[in-house]
Amino acid sequence: MGNITLTTPVFHASIMTSKIAFLLLGLWWGTTSIIDFVVVPTVFSVINDFFNAGELGIALFRKFNFFELFFAISILVFEWRTKNKFILTSIFLALFIVIIYTTTLTPHLAQLSRWWKEADSQGLTSIYGVKDIQQEHQFYHRLYVSLDSLKLLILSCVLTYKIFAKNKMNQDA
Repeated sequence: MGNITLTTPVFHASIMTSKIAFLLLGLWWGTTSIIDFVVVPTVFSVINDFFNAGELGIALFRKFNFFELFFAISILVFEWRTKNKFILTSIFLALFIVIIYTTTLTPHLAQLSRWWKEADSQGLTSIYGVKDIQQEHQFYHRLYVSLDSLKLLILSCVLTYKIFAKNKMNQDA
């Protein structure tokens, strides 16, 4: 009988935190994609009243903005020790986009939607000093969609980077 040597894997906190960050990144990307490409289009196709659908969309995004803040800050905390400039810069940029949503775009779109609904109910095209509510609403909505697309692109790049970095580490081991 030969000697049996048992080896125990060494636990590295940095590997575990990187895996947690990867999981959070995937959840953030996945929930954003589902909301953008499934939930919102479904809301606007099922709810016939444009303003009611819009109110539901705004309420959904108001709540989701705070989940996004959680995702971004948590990922930064878990990735901080890696000191990977690409990942940290990318997540800071995504966090900045979410802060813009939370503090400016979502509240402004909500206000414009209320004014638009009120103006529409009175047969007006302008109200409260806004010359054309629909055009201003469309501008901010397009800005929101553009920033959201940029955020998804950033998250996709970070996910891809982490997948390739993980594969490279596995090949080097």
